[in-house]
Amino acid sequence: VERASWFGNFAKQFALIASGLGFTQADIDAVNADNAMLQFLSARLLQTENYVAAVKAFQRTITSGRNGTLTPNFPLAPDAPMPAAVPTGIFERLERLVRRIRVATGFGPQIGAALGITPRIVERLSSFDTQPLPKVSVSANAYTFIVRVTRGLFDGFVVEIKRSSSSSWETPGSFVVSPAEVTIVPLKRGEPEILEVRIRMLKGNKMVGPYSDVHLVTVTP
Repeated sequence: VERASWFGNFAKQFALIASGLGFTQADIDAVNADNAMLQFLSARLLQTENYVAAVKAFQRTITSGRNGTLTPNFPLAPDAPMPAAVPTGIFERLERLVRRIRVATGFGPQIGAALGITPRIVERLSSFDTQPLPKVSVSANAYTFIVRVTRGLFDGFVVEIKRSSSSSWETPGSFVVSPAEVTIVPLKRGEPEILEVRIRMLKGNKMVGPYSDVHLVTVTP
């Protein structure tokens, strides 16, 4: 999702400066096609996550709700039209294009900043020591809370919880998209639970860096 946001700005700026750097309309069209696909995928991922959460909420209501309660409508699945197909390898094409841009006559710091391609030193895996700063909030769904965190260079994050009645941490899941909706299995159905929540970032399948601060959240039936 973060990359799609960056690519949207890149495509917009590239269309404005491409000809001045010696690029063709075909180059602009290729970037726009790749961008359309990324924006579609980004939106569809979030829509699908929300749809799954809505189906789970429907399931809980229809199976565990009280007799006589108004029956909800089954949620509608996302149905956005897919853009024109593009070849595999969007990020590889982007990397090659960026290399061409940086050596083009007329390229300078201002253009690099506008495109978001100013060179920077990428941190090594072992130096990912910045503490994550998640935001934890209650969801409208039963026994569910929402975690929002900036992924940056990480591939995802692990959510851990500790119940008020326990001294050990549990891992309800790992996530690659923020915000993440986390649903727990209650110890006593029908009663609220107070949870301590913390996260740790992922690079590949490996947890790296420190844990976040602990956040308190109360989930309800």
